[in-house]
Amino acid sequence: MEQLEFERLCRDTSLTLAVRDTSALGQGFTVPFDGVLFEALFKDGSDHFVLLAELGPVAAENRLSVYENLLTMQILAWSQPNMRFGFNVKRQALMVCVEAGLGVGATGEWLARLLRMTAKEATQWRETLLAGISPIPDIETQQLEGDLVAQVDQMAQPPLIGFSEGQHP
Repeated sequence: MEQLEFERLCRDTSLTLAVRDTSALGQGFTVPFDGVLFEALFKDGSDHFVLLAELGPVAAENRLSVYENLLTMQILAWSQPNMRFGFNVKRQALMVCVEAGLGVGATGEWLARLLRMTAKEATQWRETLLAGISPIPDIETQQLEGDLVAQVDQMAQPPLIGFSEGQHP
């Protein structure tokens, strides 16, 4: 995808989500949506991009439990390499990093769903993960059903035009 196409995709997404500055996301600027700061990292000509969502800073008294829980979540999600955690040094904030493909089904509505889902999960993780509480429901099952980690593989690739979800050509 070319830079201009990516900017158009992000503009359509911003319009769908009623984001005030419709050009910011496609140009790599921080965009607030639903209480979460987002950025999109894209390289011209690439077939994928990275969506960054800021969880927020980690309180000093919670650092050990937060990073233990975060690393546990990351290892449990080993089969879903499209989602990882990161750290923004400049903002001193924990980040969720979602790699997403830009196939033929990449539309503003598809990307808007990804932002909505990520914002919802980021809000929940602020109340659990950043508070030092494990967001992992059952470590024995090694599944994080219903959350971003379990859904990101499906959302990371846009649906193919002409096929409904779950169908393959």
